[in-house]
Amino acid sequence: MKLLNFFEPLQEDLKYLINTNGKELLIKTDFKFNPETNQYELVATQKPVLITNKKSSGYYDEKYIHTYEEIKTGTYIEIEEYGTKNFVVINEVAKSKYGLEYEYVYKGIIRSCPFTIKHQWADQGYGAGQLTEFPCYFIGQGYQLTSTQLINFITTSELFVYLQNNEYTNGLQEGTRFIKFNKAWKVYGIDKTQGGILTWYCKQDAIDFEHDDLMNEIAYNV
Repeated sequence: MKLLNFFEPLQEDLKYLINTNGKELLIKTDFKFNPETNQYELVATQKPVLITNKKSSGYYDEKYIHTYEEIKTGTYIEIEEYGTKNFVVINEVAKSKYGLEYEYVYKGIIRSCPFTIKHQWADQGYGAGQLTEFPCYFIGQGYQLTSTQLINFITTSELFVYLQNNEYTNGLQEGTRFIKFNKAWKVYGIDKTQGGILTWYCKQDAIDFEHDDLMNEIAYNV
């Protein structure tokens, strides 16, 4: 009987592994505006996906993803069984042919998003009043912030935020504010060069005690 390598499976094993060990996971590809409801709506589908372990890269919780259907950088993958609910595809996805029918398996790296950012527009317009949440991960002052660290001891006044580049987040400009770690933050720079992932350069901002909701982490944005 042939033994399968679940950590670094051979290409010829992937079809069998996806079919026998893969699970139907929620693949979140976008967040689009619906003019009929005047709200933004999640674009997501269920797909058979195989998750395998990846050698540790230090601070991050990363895994390999294998699927029959193409996935792109920035796609959110919702995984219940790993405790952290959301992962994001962080690299260009490679495809490999298997069998004689020109079928492909797509493989990428996903990284844990242990935090969420909430955003709500105060004024009228597209999505006005709608509260949205986006999974993300942070880098602050030269080190990575993960769910296992003591967040209460964060003293940095600068953060890099990594989140999906979708229709909603792509419309957020410099000056956007959010609440995290009992502090207010403002976006001062946005990098869109990493495919489907946005990088926000953020600095600590003054709290608007009249309008900011610190308890629920909802910043006031005009």
